[in-house]
Amino acid sequence: MNLGTGWNLGNTLDAHNADTFENEPSNTETSWGQPATTREMIKGLANSGIKTIRLPVSWTPHINANYEINGQWMARVKTIVDWCIEEGLYVILNIHHDNYINDNMVYAFQGFYPTEKGKAMSLKYIEAVWTQIAMAFNKKKYDKIIFETLNEPRLRGHEHEWNMDPKCEKCQEAARIINELNQKALDTIRSSGGINADRMVMVPAYVASPYAAWDSSFKFPVDPAGKGKIALSVHMYTPYNFAMNCGDGSYNNFSTQTKEELDNHFNSLKSNFIDRGYPVIIGEYGATNKGNKADRLAWFEYYLKESASRGITSILWDNGTENNHENPAESFGFFNRETCQWFDQDIRNVIMEAAEEGARKHANSN
Repeated sequence: MNLGTGWNLGNTLDAHNADTFENEPSNTETSWGQPATTREMIKGLANSGIKTIRLPVSWTPHINANYEINGQWMARVKTIVDWCIEEGLYVILNIHHDNYINDNMVYAFQGFYPTEKGKAMSLKYIEAVWTQIAMAFNKKKYDKIIFETLNEPRLRGHEHEWNMDPKCEKCQEAARIINELNQKALDTIRSSGGINADRMVMVPAYVASPYAAWDSSFKFPVDPAGKGKIALSVHMYTPYNFAMNCGDGSYNNFSTQTKEELDNHFNSLKSNFIDRGYPVIIGEYGATNKGNKADRLAWFEYYLKESASRGITSILWDNGTENNHENPAESFGFFNRETCQWFDQDIRNVIMEAAEEGARKHANSN
């Protein structure tokens, strides 16, 4: 499976109205400021060299008390998936902002939360959602879809929400519950039969962190389809102080130290997972726009070349906003969804060329 270079349709199908649970899909897609997705967007991405599109989807706003996904919402997701398939693209489909704010859930349709207290309702939610997604896409024409069980599962509101501490008991509990949620999602997908019996499925560790995946608490789910059909899902905005942080400790220059940190991550992902037969997909990566174009270009070139040379697929996070003056850390717009062209062709070129060079190196090494 050659996923090539990937891109995220961010801040779109994943948009939601805080933590309310409305069941009307009509305005959700554009509620975070992005235009409604069009076939022309998908065609423009494919024509520019993108081979894989990750579709982050939040389902909780569109689920009723009977755990039924709104039919209009599912139809809209399927329409966009169909456009991608018709352009010959791979698709990654997930459940995105479905991690509830705490474990005081009254109803399971509110989402999941990885604690012992929230486990029963979380398992029920995961099974209900993945049963419906698996059924909706269990046709031969959808064999280029990869299912991603969870997105950044974590203890929302906890002091270690974004950084798992192996010494923290709640973090260890969360890691264990996440393993169980991954297993439940996989079991649900596989039991639906058809092409889902051996479809590629991505699973994350705590908050989709590489560090959490390296921790001994993370376990891959048992898969009747075999090892090669389970991939590790990680998110890597690395180094954080270059790629995302705009506050204390941030920096804008691409340096030898930056390269070394990236090398350490890529090498660890290869030795811990790829060399053991588990594909690795970086479901989100990118560097926010700090007005440091030359350094960003150098970062993109090194990141894509080095990840691809180790057999790692990387999917660019794109929230549609090239310059976020209110929150510079969220300037992750790369593809202009109005013109269906990249905001900066230089960034597009370096991403494509570096990924291709890295892929050639990987192919030659094997």
